[in-house]
Amino acid sequence: MSGQEIVGTARRTIQQLRSLGAWDEGHEYITGLPEVVRSHKQVIIEAAQLYLMQGHYARAWDMCEPTHKRLSSLATLQEPLRRELNAETICLWLLSAYISISRHGKIATALDLADRLRDLVADDVFTQRVQSSTSADLASKGVGHTDFTEHTLSAPIMETRAAAHCRGCHGVSEIRILIQFWLWKILLCAAEQGFLDEVPTKREAASKLDEIRLWTLEHDRLREARYITYAQIGLLKDTESDMECLRQLLASVRNSPAMKVEEAQTHLDLARCLLNLERDVADPTVSEHLNRAATLFTEVRHTYGMLDLKDMQLTQIRGSLILEEFLKRKIELGDAYFEKHCYQQGIKCLIFAIPVSHELGHVQDETTKMIEHAQKEIRKVGATFQEQALFVCAVAQTLVRAPEYGYGRKSLEDYLSRLPEETGPIIEVQLRTSMSMASANSGNTDEAARQAEMAFEAALKTPSYDERSAAAFLLAVSRIRQATALGNKSVAMLALSNASILLRLWASLDKVMGCHIQAADKFAWLASVELQANMLVGDELALERLDRWLDEARQISNIHDIVSEKVYEMEILRAARLQDYDTPVRIARERLDVAKAVSASSHFHRAQHSTQLSICLYRRFCARARTMGQLSANQRETVAKDYSESIQQANEAYSLYSKAGGSEMIITSLNYLFDLLSEFPFDNMVDILKSWLEEATKIENFCDAMRRSVAMTFNVQSLLEKRMIISGKQYRKLYDNAFEACKKIDDAAAAWLWVQKSKARSLSDVFGIRAVLPVSLLASIQADSGAYALFEKERLLGAAALEKGPLEYLNARRLTEEVQVLMKEHPLLRQVLDLREGAFNIGFSQEALSESLALSGATSEDIKYVEWYVPHETSSETKIILLVRALDGSTIMRELSITTGSIESWIKRRLVYPREARAPLGESSARARLRELAPLVSDLGQLTTEEDLLILSPSGVLNCLPIHALPVGDKTLIERNPIVYSSNSAIFGHAQMRAVSQATNPSHPTERASLLSVYESDGIQGRAERDAIYKHANEVSKMMAFHIRTGDEASKSSFKEAASSSDWIHYHGHALFDKRDVLRSCLVLAGGLEEAQASADTTHLSATEASNASRNLTVADIFEVDMHVSAPHVTVMACDSGTQDIAAGNEPLGIIPALLYAGATSVVGALWPVESAAARRFSELFYSHLRVQRDASPRKKVMVLNLAQALRSSVCEMMRRENVDTKVPLHWAPYVLYGCWFRGFQPSSTAECSKFMGGSTEFAMSPEGTL
Repeated sequence: MSGQEIVGTARRTIQQLRSLGAWDEGHEYITGLPEVVRSHKQVIIEAAQLYLMQGHYARAWDMCEPTHKRLSSLATLQEPLRRELNAETICLWLLSAYISISRHGKIATALDLADRLRDLVADDVFTQRVQSSTSADLASKGVGHTDFTEHTLSAPIMETRAAAHCRGCHGVSEIRILIQFWLWKILLCAAEQGFLDEVPTKREAASKLDEIRLWTLEHDRLREARYITYAQIGLLKDTESDMECLRQLLASVRNSPAMKVEEAQTHLDLARCLLNLERDVADPTVSEHLNRAATLFTEVRHTYGMLDLKDMQLTQIRGSLILEEFLKRKIELGDAYFEKHCYQQGIKCLIFAIPVSHELGHVQDETTKMIEHAQKEIRKVGATFQEQALFVCAVAQTLVRAPEYGYGRKSLEDYLSRLPEETGPIIEVQLRTSMSMASANSGNTDEAARQAEMAFEAALKTPSYDERSAAAFLLAVSRIRQATALGNKSVAMLALSNASILLRLWASLDKVMGCHIQAADKFAWLASVELQANMLVGDELALERLDRWLDEARQISNIHDIVSEKVYEMEILRAARLQDYDTPVRIARERLDVAKAVSASSHFHRAQHSTQLSICLYRRFCARARTMGQLSANQRETVAKDYSESIQQANEAYSLYSKAGGSEMIITSLNYLFDLLSEFPFDNMVDILKSWLEEATKIENFCDAMRRSVAMTFNVQSLLEKRMIISGKQYRKLYDNAFEACKKIDDAAAAWLWVQKSKARSLSDVFGIRAVLPVSLLASIQADSGAYALFEKERLLGAAALEKGPLEYLNARRLTEEVQVLMKEHPLLRQVLDLREGAFNIGFSQEALSESLALSGATSEDIKYVEWYVPHETSSETKIILLVRALDGSTIMRELSITTGSIESWIKRRLVYPREARAPLGESSARARLRELAPLVSDLGQLTTEEDLLILSPSGVLNCLPIHALPVGDKTLIERNPIVYSSNSAIFGHAQMRAVSQATNPSHPTERASLLSVYESDGIQGRAERDAIYKHANEVSKMMAFHIRTGDEASKSSFKEAASSSDWIHYHGHALFDKRDVLRSCLVLAGGLEEAQASADTTHLSATEASNASRNLTVADIFEVDMHVSAPHVTVMACDSGTQDIAAGNEPLGIIPALLYAGATSVVGALWPVESAAARRFSELFYSHLRVQRDASPRKKVMVLNLAQALRSSVCEMMRRENVDTKVPLHWAPYVLYGCWFRGFQPSSTAECSKFMGGSTEFAMSPEGTL
């Protein structure tokens, strides 16, 4: 045989195997060919198309490797080298470029090549539809047949009428047709990804491919006709036109022995078209096509044709199957595809079946399997492009599911931060749109607007007007949401102004471009902007503009027969503004009826309409209720029906939103339902409110899971993300409503629990990552091989998840959850999870504190948790609620006479004053000023007993008050009781667990204590202050064996070293509280005073960047410190060291919360700027009282020091009237203790105990600090 004959035989064999889907045989045959044959361009083209059709992109890429290298070298030239051009080369270049899209996402590169070759391969032979001369035929060397389509198959190549005719068609070879095919495949792919304008590109492609299709049919080139037809159908979304093309093809191939596969696929496509026209599977015509396709596939023993048929049938009956059954069948079908090594169809089968639902329930396992299985096969075959599609589907699913929201969002953030170089603008727009909507759903309107802005920038890179218009609309809506969330009216108006400019511009452009639906919506939203402007600042002209925009929207809708829900919504609002309450009810009811009548109407749509009708009914009820006394009995009954139906519709909306998903709307609807229910009393109000609380508990668990799902990292970022999730207005309102419901049904214990759920949950979440396991528990786990194996597996999976790529991270987190489910079934490991998630346990019970009670010698009757509840939305007349809870769960609730307005006024008068002025609490009348706040604590005289340990948990504005300094009867609270503060009960409980673990760990260090102090002022007073601090260091070291670091030794690195190895840390120096960015708040260390004073100059840096560049220890730095092994007590004698930024949800952030997170068991700090002399006096007294405790304690294995008692004794001594220097509250009232009330240690001998509590020590003297 000649060389040409050998090549021809190889081509025909590959074509035959490809047509039957015999992938393994095809691969074996290709790899077995001699190199000289396998490297022939015609063979490469056939083999690459076989691998493409199979979906094995890695093999297709490898097959064309020499071509890729050549194309890379040509990429630097302005145009290809013409001397290389011939039909086979051009075809191979285009094919290789398309493979690079699938394999590596190189769309821009492929498009560049297509653009350079497009003019060279322009061919009007198909337009003429007549035989043309061969003189200018670029494909003069092309012979025989080849074809490719990602879906359509060829029949076995043999000497047939079509093949003979092909050679007789005056040199118009199949290579020449393939050139056009691959050229348009590249252009269409680029258009779909936003590199070209999609609509005109598809229109041009449809026209050109139709010319080629008709030419191939006219010249009996049926195999080429089949794959050209496949490429053409669907481009214009004209099903009738597509069916006509398929009928023409079917008429040509019907009953041809050589064209059975083409006939089968055409029957299948015709059935699919009929189903798209809403024909039923049982329709006779559909059944005829399906039966004929099945017969033909069976006759030729096609590898996967019957699977294609089953996939189409399964998709069609999806609505009649429960989701679990549908997913199981899809997984089985995918497995069947992969078993036959049909990767392309199998991957598509799985990807497009991934459900998007906020509550997958028992189908979560199937969904996880689908994603993991698809990813596994994608990685096997190198389908980068499909991996991108899978990622979009997977993230879309996780962003609406509470348990996966956090790490789904992290994956998306990571992916967006490193988008592949040639990612299409359309994909970027989709990803950033998802991110924007997810951010809006979690209440982060600023991030939603930022992502919407980047989506708009990406959309501007596309030639698609629709994409740009949609992105502009998203940006405008995000600005409107931003304005709604902003508290500053001027900033909110600026956001509304930006939204208005965007909407006006793009609405006008929409009209010009003939995008009437988009224009109507934008004009309606413009009306909404004007309404908000009127409500925000009372702009009366805004109402005139509202009418103008709404009239414009209504006119467009009427002319073009458009249904715009936003137009109807604004019509309702306009009528209500005119005090016409019947029209809104009529419109809303009509819209709801329409939604119910449409079978395809989503739960979300129907919920919107039910909510709208409920609101309209309630407004009408309120308007008519004002004249209730003037109405007849029948009229009053009619009015009451409005109220009743309003509640029914609100309840229906909540039910539908719960099914549809989306936390924001579910919470909003539940809050609205509460507002309606609490408006008027019902006979069965208690039962109704209990039912409402059950629903509130469900949705709170949902939101709790969403917040907790945020990736736990050893820094402040996860905390900030969690804080943002719970900052939404509706989220906060849910907790306030739940508290009010508990109050109405007189359930104080439940009210207390809801308060704990609403406070500092983000901070308590991140405490779980630093959970310390008791030594005894860890030893028991290590002794159980099965338990230890699970324990290690979960630990390694959790750690590895943070290092994974976006899609792998999703799967790693799911695997971690699966292991945790198994851990919960093991008693020992369940304790681990309970301890690690102890921060989530808001219970305050004897069981939870049993070890702390036993260790400290306290009894359960001696401890009370005191909570002050302040609603998130307050007015000057809002009264504060006091709750006192005992360890047995009994809770007493009292409404206090004092209001938030009076407290805010007190703070402005007593705690806010010019730097040069005398502090009001330093005046002789200061105690009288504190008595003004006595109503906050006066009831504690009845509700608690003297000497009870009180855990004080203030809310909102109360956090900056020295509540312990307020009078109860003839004593201050701290004189009456030992005091410890806590942000919430979960954090308090976690601190106790940490303290017990530290105290009972035999390997825990006991002799190491560190003191750091910095003071860098010069001059006479500065030197005198330094001398005083040196003396103070000497005195304190006699009471506690401190290793002292002063001056240059007190650096950031030395603090971190001390933090990781010291049992006790004392800092004396400056602290800076940054109101603009609390993460920049810091402890001033060596060389950092000037930097701290000039911190305003670094506002251009992020908190992380600023902390990295700083010599001082910022709050962001402290979050990075690891103290969980040493678990020290920390005393911070510095100005404002106890000051905290309290964000929405009573989320604290500052030096004390950061130290507790880092691993401290307890922290003493100051609520306001303190004088250095007073701080030194407090420290001396504090350590002196601790030493007295030690000397009075019997020698035991674990010695316990009562920190709360020591602080109490120190403050009481300072406040005595004979102590002239410290008797005013300014000097004794700022000191607060957070965390655990005791400190335990295990001295192995009396000598060691003596050393720890005041033996000799070495310390160096350097310039040192004041406060």
